[in-house]
Amino acid sequence: MEYKRIPRSIVIANGKGGVGKSTTCVNLAFEAARRGAPVTILDFDPQATAIESLGIDDHDAGKSLLAACLDLGDLTFYDTMSPKVRVIASGPFLRKLANLSIGDNPDPHHLAAQVSNALTPHLRPGEWVFVDCEPALGTHLTDAALLFGEHLVGVTGFDKFEKRGVQKVLKRAVELDRPGHPMINPLGVLFNNIPLNSAKSTLTEETEWFTERLGDLMPVFKTFIRRADKATKDSRDSGLTAAQLAELSKTANVPKWYELIDTDEKAISFAKNTPDLADDYRRLADEMMQRQTSHTTAATHQPTEVQHV
Repeated sequence: MEYKRIPRSIVIANGKGGVGKSTTCVNLAFEAARRGAPVTILDFDPQATAIESLGIDDHDAGKSLLAACLDLGDLTFYDTMSPKVRVIASGPFLRKLANLSIGDNPDPHHLAAQVSNALTPHLRPGEWVFVDCEPALGTHLTDAALLFGEHLVGVTGFDKFEKRGVQKVLKRAVELDRPGHPMINPLGVLFNNIPLNSAKSTLTEETEWFTERLGDLMPVFKTFIRRADKATKDSRDSGLTAAQLAELSKTANVPKWYELIDTDEKAISFAKNTPDLADDYRRLADEMMQRQTSHTTAATHQPTEVQHV
């Protein structure tokens, strides 16, 4: 089965859970849309955290993705609060797709080809695709994402197991490398949920940890995402990104100290440092896009033939 890497796709990954992959994926996707580009979020984690963090609880649990990959139906795209951002749902049917793919062909290239060929015809001009991976390594789903994605972003905190999770993802990407299908482009490592009072000194030390082990293959982003527990929780509870919450606070014309926004539908909790968190994601998106434009993956333009066993 012939396929290409999905153009302008950003795979967000770590082998360990709880590092903020889904939150990063959603906020970066909306930042890309704020710059004028159409965006698709591909929730590729059976836990469906990405789509549900946008307030979309009534979805098909990955059924349309399963059908599209098996040529039994078409993809369903779910609208979000941004007219430029849409989401493909995940859930138990995504796990079923992986199991069926393993039975049909144990080579993860086969599943990668199914997803790429199902999604690519629906892409709009200049569209970005943000892929939220499951927190696991060596699974058919994670391997497939590393094979159909164009760029890789590893999300981590300072915890050694989180850092090793990123290191192992990159190692797995190298293991999947094969002639005619160059490995995914390691765009960078993102430090997420970092306490500001220890950021400067500790970031230097932790960046050196990755530099010693990964060299220039996967450089650390200069931008980091601050720890903002309440702002992050408010965002997920409301189904809005940090930037959307910050904008809503401006239109509501509430004082900076006020932490509740009354809307026509409900009252939305709002942390005072939400605008600062939104600025972190804005700066990260700028840095990410600058790196992306300077690293064009040749594999995007090279079809790969997957042999059936």
